[in-house]
Amino acid sequence: VMPPRPDSIALDRTVLDALHKMHDGKYANLPVLDADGTPVGVVDVLDLLAAATAAADRRTERLLDRVPEHEARRVAAEDARLAALRQTLDDERAAFEHETAAFRERHEAVVLAERDAVERRHRLAAAEHTAQRAALTQVAALEADAVARERQGPPEPPRLP
Repeated sequence: VMPPRPDSIALDRTVLDALHKMHDGKYANLPVLDADGTPVGVVDVLDLLAAATAAADRRTERLLDRVPEHEARRVAAEDARLAALRQTLDDERAAFEHETAAFRERHEAVVLAERDAVERRHRLAAAEHTAQRAALTQVAALEADAVARERQGPPEPPRLP
């Protein structure tokens, strides 16, 4: 739905002017009028971005045509050097991530092994404690039997019939 007299842009205005008007008015579309004020079309943000990108590409090509050959070779060499540096950085990042993952796996394995060792030590200590208590109970029972026998005196000889 468009208001009866929407904001518009003249056909002779630049892409940048249209983008500014659309940005300032928060418009997604903008009617285009010829010199007589007759609507000749509608542009949207994507149309203008495509036109701006094409214009920037044409300007870049014109600038590159003006650059001396040795400067173009220098720029190309610098671009290649930067690409190699990016690749080296990407390779180093991948190696670091791989080493970090391997370290985490080793660390988790060590932590699990230590936890298992602690649990085994606890189970062994509990078993030793239980065995010691059982041995002490047996010793106490034997001592109690010995004390009871001493109190009773020597055993009576068996009676003959």
